Amino acid sequence: MWTAQSVSGAQRDSMPTDPKDTVLPLTHASILVEVAGEVRRFRVYSAVLLPPSQRRIRVRFEGPKGSVTLELPLVTFWQLTEVFHDRSVRTDE
Repeated sequence: MWTAQSVSGAQRDSMPTDPKDTVLPLTHASILVEVAGEVRRFRVYSAVLLPPSQRRIRVRFEGPKGSVTLELPLVTFWQLTEVFHDRSVRTDE
């Protein structure tokens, strides 16, 4: 589990100071946002798992130009992480 104390000083400046937040430093990551056919890309340096509400999970991606928060229902988040896991695990058959 990553916390704000486990990253470099340059990255720490944009991260939350609440130790309850889970922070995962990212390298070579970017976010693509498409609105009305216009695509914008910006680099992100961390993913922060914010404290969940009763029904939603929030993940904030932070970078030098700002942040993007992904908010999903709990069950949808679990299903999405299961799909990511299943597709990333290799089996030798």
